[in-house]
Amino acid sequence: MHDLTCRLARHEFADLFIEVLGWDHASGSVELAVDGRSFALSVIAQKRGLQVLHAPTDHMTLINRGRLRRLQRKLASLVHEHVVIYSCASPRKQVWQWAIRREDGRRLRHREHPFFSESPPTPFLKRLKGLQFTLEEEDGVTLVDALSRVRRALDTKAELNLFVYRPQYAEKSDQLAQAMESGGEAEFHEFLLFHRPLVTWAVQPLKYLFQGDIEDAEQTGFLGLMHAARHYQRHRGFQFSTYATRCIQGVCKRDAPLWLLPIRVPEHAIWPCLMLQQKLENIAAEGGPSAEAAYLDRLAERDPWLAKEWSQFRVVADIHSLSLRREPEYREARSLADSDGSSVDQLVRSERASIVRETVEQLKPRDAAFIKMKYGFEGEEQTLEAIGIQFGITRERVRQRLAKAHELLAWKLKFLKERAADTDGRRLRDAEGESDQPETGCENGLEGDPVDSSQHETATATG
Repeated sequence: MHDLTCRLARHEFADLFIEVLGWDHASGSVELAVDGRSFALSVIAQKRGLQVLHAPTDHMTLINRGRLRRLQRKLASLVHEHVVIYSCASPRKQVWQWAIRREDGRRLRHREHPFFSESPPTPFLKRLKGLQFTLEEEDGVTLVDALSRVRRALDTKAELNLFVYRPQYAEKSDQLAQAMESGGEAEFHEFLLFHRPLVTWAVQPLKYLFQGDIEDAEQTGFLGLMHAARHYQRHRGFQFSTYATRCIQGVCKRDAPLWLLPIRVPEHAIWPCLMLQQKLENIAAEGGPSAEAAYLDRLAERDPWLAKEWSQFRVVADIHSLSLRREPEYREARSLADSDGSSVDQLVRSERASIVRETVEQLKPRDAAFIKMKYGFEGEEQTLEAIGIQFGITRERVRQRLAKAHELLAWKLKFLKERAADTDGRRLRDAEGESDQPETGCENGLEGDPVDSSQHETATATG
């Protein structure tokens, strides 16, 4: 077994068959053209007319099953019984290919066995040992015997699947990866944009698990894509899509609950509860609420920990929005005390604060919470870092969410101001009968930058 492993690792296929397995010497070559390329195959050994051919090629051919089978079909018209070994020097990989004609005599049944040269699968090595012919049985060996042994060794399902479904995509990805290794930031960004669809595909399950907006999860997934691109080692022979998908899903599994749930859930409980949620949905769809309740009763006896975590998780998952008027949080947000001042000032401040609070409540729950904490709606003003610690995110992420919330808040406040100004103008014209200076609705310098306007109004609401 050691001799087989060493010679496979060094791509010494002729010595493997002749010195170790006891096959006979052979020579010759075949030239084939497929997909606009030329391939040279050399005969390295034979046994009673069953030939073994070797074809050094490139990495992209080894992962293209369709190209290998087109080569096989052309070769079958020239060499009747054969085994082909394709190898690549960097990365060190090989594919053993064998085909047999079906009963109709025309079509071929293909078998390919791809693996990395330094680590061939153990079951494959054991079957390959069956191709050995000893001196004692040399005189009685026939072509049928040789074919029978090859069938037992290669007519099985491969232990590894290193082929790709879209060879053109894989080839373009490999070219960009090669350019990224020797290039700069421009090549790195081009590589990321080419693989951007991987993020959308990888985070799709989150849409069904959380039933919400997955924009934040996609941003987190893109961070996973960047991590994968910076640590990808092309020379090891793995496809980037395979490596990156695992990185993206790992980052999303860790961070997605932070974005998609209003209350943070411990990581050790979030995914068991999500899997249980899917199972309960299927049970309820088939058997109704009674079947779901019965399953939860059995779960409480079988797994008390999960049953307890599920009861708490269901409360978190069913939390209502702060923008709903019937919720107590909505009324609590409007019971904030106003600052001292004259009755007129207090009236103006109260009206402004009411408008700002109502507008804030129309934002997403997390954005509304950031605004309240940043400007002290419910106590002292908090820093971006303090807010990030409470929500388990970075200070920069809090700043980005606040900037986005400011823009939306400024747009809503501007709309309310213009509508209020039009109403006041109509009332003034009705009272005086004329309007020499129409109202503009702009006061206190709030017609400037929308982000500054929202910050000014928000500070007024907390004052």
